[in-house]
Amino acid sequence: MQNYLFLFLLAGILVLTACKAKKTVTEVAPEDSKFAPLDVRLHDIWVLTTINGEELDRTKPRPRLELYPGEGRITGSGGCNEFFGQMDGMGKEITFRNVGTTKMFCRDLMELENNFLTLLQQAQTYRLKELKLYLFEGKKEILVFQKVD
Repeated sequence: MQNYLFLFLLAGILVLTACKAKKTVTEVAPEDSKFAPLDVRLHDIWVLTTINGEELDRTKPRPRLELYPGEGRITGSGGCNEFFGQMDGMGKEITFRNVGTTKMFCRDLMELENNFLTLLQQAQTYRLKELKLYLFEGKKEILVFQKVD
């Protein structure tokens, strides 16, 4: 009888230990796991402040990006033309693809808009910090946005 009691206690301890271990694995913060979904804080409106390390003139129209990570889509303005496209990612990895735009011509804004849209599609990872969104290609910071909504 004592053997059965000992086995029963041992089995209970093993079950509790296994449950505790499983719980610990699922408590990993999204920013710490490359397999976590995209951060829900991405779902917002962002205005471009820096491109390839250069601050943009705040008195001129700047590109605006609206992200819908739950739906896998993006919209926005390049400063002149409206754009739309798809997004996906996992953890800190992010991709923007199939970006299409309207076709207006704005003499003073086209270079910035084209550069912005090219870099947006080159983004590989992101970081959110203090209401700013940083996009990186490899380890190089290529675009920085300020939350506006």
